[in-house]
Formats: sequence, structure tokens, C-alpha cells
Amino acid sequence: GTFSTQHGQTTTTCEGCRRGTYSTVSGASSASRCVPCATGKYSDNQGASACLECGAGKYSVTVGSDQEGECILCGKGKFSSTTGASTEGTCINCPPGKYLATEGNVAVTDCALCHLGTYAPSSGMRSCVSCGAGKYLASEGNDEETDCSLCRAGTYSTQQGQTSVLTCTECMAGTYGNTGGESACVLCPSGKYSAGNATVCQECPPGTYLATEGNDAEADCI
Repeated sequence: GTFSTQHGQTTTTCEGCRRGTYSTVSGASSASRCVPCATGKYSDNQGASACLECGAGKYSVTVGSDQEGECILCGKGKFSSTTGASTEGTCINCPPGKYLATEGNVAVTDCALCHLGTYAPSSGMRSCVSCGAGKYLASEGNDEETDCSLCRAGTYSTQQGQTSVLTCTECMAGTYGNTGGESACVLCPSGKYSAGNATVCQECPPGTYLATEGNDAEADCI
């Protein structure tokens, strides 16, 4: 890790290899015997006889790094257990159904399951996707949009990322929902009515009519 350019010295005049380099040669007579640290490594002290490896969860593409700060953190959604990594390719994506919101993670166990009401359809996700309005998801670690359950016909939900069927609200009287997964119920058309929680509206009895929408009782028919 040192060298001396002087001859016949009686005291220690060895100079340390500069930061970012190292030497394993004894009796070196020139700074040219100091070798730059390879990618994935660094040396933050003078006179190093070896370079230090970037830790797990990091990598470095720079030759001759002279500080640990030049080791780059694996990005969000990724992890790496490899030390001394020299390429971003050593950072592995978290699998579908999981995510990582932080950088520099070192193991697949750092990947977190998507929470209730969310899913991750691809690998390397930084965050999970919320189930849409009219849907809910009561389990963790899901990886498909189709894992989201639909609110049943006659009910609706206006919020995304819902976690329980209890968040599905019954359609109000005067409205209906004839398919699952509704984000809003529809007004009953003229000539029809509903008492609530309806999948279809009822027609007025023969001989009566309704000129308005959204009626909620047969008594509205005249």
C-alpha cells in the first residue's frame, strides 16, 4: 500500500497510495504500482493494500472510487445480497404481489406484501396499485387486478383501495345497479321506481305513469 522513490533512505519515507488505489507489492518504487480500485470497490484511505467492497444492496460502476458514497443504492422495488457488485443488473426485482418503497435493500424478505385493497401486477414495484372504485380486496400479497372483488349488483363504492365488502353501499331508493363493481348507482328512468338495494327498477302498474326519474315508491305512479 506504499512506495518510495528515494534511494538509500535510513528513515521511513514510504508514501501511501492515494485514495481510490491500492498496492499489494512490497518494495514498490513508484506510484505507478498503485492500482485503481475495480468497479464494485473503493478505498477511502491512503496506503491501502486492498480495496473495500460495496455492501449488499449497492453497486458501483466507477473505477478508482475513493469513498463509500460512490456505491449506488439499488433502487426502489429492488434488492441485492451481492457484495462488491459492479452493475445495476445485480439488483433483483421484488416479485409480483410485493413492493419496496425504499432503496438499498439486501434481501427478498425486505419486499413487503401489498396491503389489503391493493395489488402489484408486475415485478420491481415501488408501490402497489389500489383496486378501483366499486371493488375491494380483503387479502394481502395479490398480483392481479382480477384479484379485486366486485361490489355485488345493487351496491356501489366510490372509493379506491377498499378492503372489505362492508365498504359496498346499497343503492338508494330511486336508483339501481344492474352489474357488479359499480362506482355509482343509476336513477330509475321515467315510468319506473325502486325501493333501494335494487338491481332493476319496477314498472308502474298498468294504467299509471311516471314522468320523472329517480322515484322510490309505487305510490309515485299516477
